[in-house]
Amino acid sequence: MLNEKPPLPIPSEAKRIHSRIVDHLKDLAQGDFDSCSGQAFLQDWSKVLGLFDSYLSTLIDHETTGAVCRKGCSFCCYHWVEDVYSFEIEIIASHLRTELADFVDPIVECLHKDVQQIKLLEQITKEKLSATEGLEDEEDFDPHNVLLSSFYQLQTPCPLLSPEGTCLVYEKRPLTCRSYVNLIDPLLCTPEKINQGEIGTYMIDLEAEAIPYLEALHTKFERSRDHTGFRALLLQYLTD
Repeated sequence: MLNEKPPLPIPSEAKRIHSRIVDHLKDLAQGDFDSCSGQAFLQDWSKVLGLFDSYLSTLIDHETTGAVCRKGCSFCCYHWVEDVYSFEIEIIASHLRTELADFVDPIVECLHKDVQQIKLLEQITKEKLSATEGLEDEEDFDPHNVLLSSFYQLQTPCPLLSPEGTCLVYEKRPLTCRSYVNLIDPLLCTPEKINQGEIGTYMIDLEAEAIPYLEALHTKFERSRDHTGFRALLLQYLTD
């Protein structure tokens, strides 16, 4: 859904922070942890998240006037978020059960509806795109991107979004949620603007050297190979 654009340059200070992130991830990946929801793992993972937030702000502030994302601005919380790691979901599910138990049943109910909604959209998308076969602009349509865009147009909020537009698990939200930033105008994130070629939104991910350690942690604590979407995975982890 995001437009192709040059990546933001990484200043030396941000590179130093990134190196610290990689060191922590390496320790986590090589550590002897029985659970990713135990206190020892959570302490080290919290350090990674704190460093990642510093990495983002340092990188963004170096080349721009800063992100315009603010508390209560929740346009991004209506996306079907993909590419989350299994241990991130387990941490969130454990936190919900222990700290927000009264919210679990309503969240599960919403998640069930969301998963059914994305399945229905997937079928509709396949049928619609099959009708474009043979057309000159067929190659311009990526089925997965069309599916994600279609879900966003429905404006179905994440079940962890509060009525005030804040995240119930903000401090523990996944890296993917943290990496989505708007540098120009929050209105560029609205359904009317998201596909119009604007350049205000970025996904600022960790660099390549961090990925093997994240993947190793994902595999170590993985309980499902059927899903990568945040809502689908969270539903599974809350109902297992």
